[in-house]
Amino acid sequence: MRNNRGNIVKRLCLCCLLAAMAVLSVAGSSWAEEAQKQPPTLAEAAPPAASGQQGVVLGQHTGVVTPQETAKQPAAAEATVQRQQPPSVASNPEAGKAREAQALFEESLRQMMPLNEGQIQEYRERSDQRERALLPVSPALNSRTVRVALEPGGAPVKVFTTANIATSLVFHDSTGQPWPVTSVTNGGPNYFQVLRPDLPDGNLLNVMPTQGYGTSTIVVTLEKRDIPLVIRLESDSVRSPKRKADALVLFQLAHYGPKASVPIIENIKETADSAMLAFLDRVPPQEAARVRMEPAQEKVNVWKYNGKHYIRTSHTMMWPAWTAVVNGAGNVKCYEAPVTARVMFSVNGRIQTIILKDSPK
Repeated sequence: MRNNRGNIVKRLCLCCLLAAMAVLSVAGSSWAEEAQKQPPTLAEAAPPAASGQQGVVLGQHTGVVTPQETAKQPAAAEATVQRQQPPSVASNPEAGKAREAQALFEESLRQMMPLNEGQIQEYRERSDQRERALLPVSPALNSRTVRVALEPGGAPVKVFTTANIATSLVFHDSTGQPWPVTSVTNGGPNYFQVLRPDLPDGNLLNVMPTQGYGTSTIVVTLEKRDIPLVIRLESDSVRSPKRKADALVLFQLAHYGPKASVPIIENIKETADSAMLAFLDRVPPQEAARVRMEPAQEKVNVWKYNGKHYIRTSHTMMWPAWTAVVNGAGNVKCYEAPVTARVMFSVNGRIQTIILKDSPK
């Protein structure tokens, strides 16, 4: 009986011991898992002391730091700082992506537009200068009156043209009236284009060159005139450094045309020398001096040249008696008269007196 009780007690103790050992085993495994999840502290991360440090007493600071400890201390400190920072600052992937995208955008701008404001302005100025240099040189345009006699033996009149410029040819008789053109023959259609506008008077031709450095002639037939007028056309290149062209050429023929206004005084001498034609074109010789008028007149111009007065006007001159006269387009005349202190004109049926005074030098 006693032996049976002792066996029962032994069995109960053995069962309790086995249960306790099972509990300790489960608790130990849980503690090991938690220890692995937590980062090591500075003391745990330190390697074991060298053989020379085996005699150091635990808990006492020796003051000697090994190289391994020196290398690992900044990393451990950084990890500690990161653990102390708030989660929004320590790790924010959205903010990092935004900063990276902004950096990429700014770098793209620098690559696509590397110039600053000053460099862009300088580039524009250089480009403008280059475009101006590539443009053709502006030609020197001229307007003149040419006195022509339709008689054999005369040389053709030269008319200068240039690219992108239209030249007008106008034909008048000796009285300044339009002389209609009946036909035009173009000798070089591949070099020049000749147009005749449909006008009531029909005395205008427009000439435009189609190629550079071209030479040709046109034959102009005038109304009720057997002998035609031959004109020589010349053109230069658009790349020529010195371009010149006739913008307007007034051909005044030394004959009465079909629309001529016959003068009342028949014995008036009509002289068309180079000086009078220059005054008629308002391009007087350099030696000519302008004469002041009182009162000033818009349609009257007076010059003093070689001891004579040259008067350009559209009015009829009444006094003094002139020595020569030349008619221009638009009823304009140029009178040659002796030097005088006053002149008289017929303006709209009334006599008007103008006082002449030399311009101060």
